Amino acid sequence: MMKTIWQLQRQQNFNTMTVHELKGKFNYCMHGLGAFAGVRQTNTKEAFLRWYKKGVKVFEFDIGKTTDNKYVAVAHTVDEKSMRRMEVFEKPNVYDFDWFMKQTLFSLSTKGLTPISLQNIIDMLSEYNDTVFMLDLFGMFTEEQILNFLDVLSLCIGEKTELKERFLIEAYTTETVAIVSKLGYKGIYCARYEYNMGENDVDAVISFLKENSVLFISYPFMYTEKFPGEIEKYSESGMTVFSRTKYNNKNKKLMDCGVSVNIVSYVFDKKVCVFQYLRYMLACTRRLLAKIYVRIKY
Repeated sequence: MMKTIWQLQRQQNFNTMTVHELKGKFNYCMHGLGAFAGVRQTNTKEAFLRWYKKGVKVFEFDIGKTTDNKYVAVAHTVDEKSMRRMEVFEKPNVYDFDWFMKQTLFSLSTKGLTPISLQNIIDMLSEYNDTVFMLDLFGMFTEEQILNFLDVLSLCIGEKTELKERFLIEAYTTETVAIVSKLGYKGIYCARYEYNMGENDVDAVISFLKENSVLFISYPFMYTEKFPGEIEKYSESGMTVFSRTKYNNKNKKLMDCGVSVNIVSYVFDKKVCVFQYLRYMLACTRRLLAKIYVRIKY
């Protein structure tokens, strides 16, 4: 019996994977470290461990800042609104780093999840040497913001400079992704996102990216019908293409377009898809009830 892509990926044995090994294969990347108990984008250690044990090797972390300008894994700010989303209801004077790292996240929807700091991310990448990490810098749209983050990232990496080969830094403008590359990191350009929907000359974008040694792009799959042929053009130019779907139900279409990495929240196995789907829907229902409770009480 032919094995599914998911089963084949479980059997892969990567030894110190680098970003260059992604093209030509089909991989899953967990968005915000993947769904956990019906919650998407938890950016927590428990979510990472869950999907790593299932065979996933590529993970995306959302990066935000606390009020004292320290970086943590959160989508995408640390304030009262985002903390309510994470089911933390304490209202401190300041949402600083020490306070954030002591919190238990999503305590209504789950048994409680553990927050992650930028240094934790470095430590995890070092420990799990068969992984690749994407860092989503949504909200950091200026040169100054990108440079400040990369300065801190480099300090955290210290002498472990080999880790740079296993990081992909997401940037939302061609200018900022070029800065990432010039500083020795692997940049991944987020094409067709909110801040660059007006780009019409794909050939010019590809030329600029290649001139600046940027060989990775992320492209939302929902825009392939609106902009036909674009994602294929990126792939045919030699770019390693990431594309985002919610689940793994469009793998054939993605592969036909030349996509190497599908950024998903949840992966279903074909053999037990119905069972997994029911469990996931029950978890989502619990999450929905938790959100209703939050709205009523707070």
